[in-house]
Amino acid sequence: MIRQPMFWLLVTLIVLIVANPAMEVFLGERVVLFLLPLTSLFLVAAICVSSDRLRWRVFAVTFSAAWIGLVVASLATRSAALGLASDAVIFSLLFFTSISLLARVLHQKRIDSNALCGAFAAYLLIGVAWAVSYRILDSFAPGAFFVPESMQSDDWGLYLYFSLATLTTLGYGDIVPVNPLARVWASLEAVVGVLYVAALVARLVGLYQRGGSQP
Repeated sequence: MIRQPMFWLLVTLIVLIVANPAMEVFLGERVVLFLLPLTSLFLVAAICVSSDRLRWRVFAVTFSAAWIGLVVASLATRSAALGLASDAVIFSLLFFTSISLLARVLHQKRIDSNALCGAFAAYLLIGVAWAVSYRILDSFAPGAFFVPESMQSDDWGLYLYFSLATLTTLGYGDIVPVNPLARVWASLEAVVGVLYVAALVARLVGLYQRGGSQP
């Protein structure tokens, strides 16, 4: 199992996704100080696992450090601009990491459980990246999403919940995009989620069941 790094990346990502909103209930904004280093280490590790290129690893380390600095500065100064900048940096890093993982999976000569875990991790990272983009969109256009009064509109877990529900096309309907750009962006995420499962994951599972033989 130690030789399957993508399995551990997937497990760590799931833990981070579950822990983030759960810890927000008890720690509030302080949860960021606990999850910042863990999230940064995960993203750097994901880049290192998915790519052997030094420049990509330097990119991951640089952007992770920049993100930590911007988040800490935004919390200290209560600056909305710094918070928006930190979201833009982490969105770029999440998008880059998901693409890097996908490239590594597609270039593997043998499709095994490790490759499948990498594909699933990339799928979840797309959802997390889209969640960040929703928060950025909501910052530029306040009220872009209709949120029930019982929910906190500025809660990070809210965007993550809506993103994953949209990516998997669950469509609970409790949170609704009302801004035209938000509607289009959410629709695109749903399309990406369907195409990903239909085209990539289905193919990888098929190859895995046939012992990694080419179609």
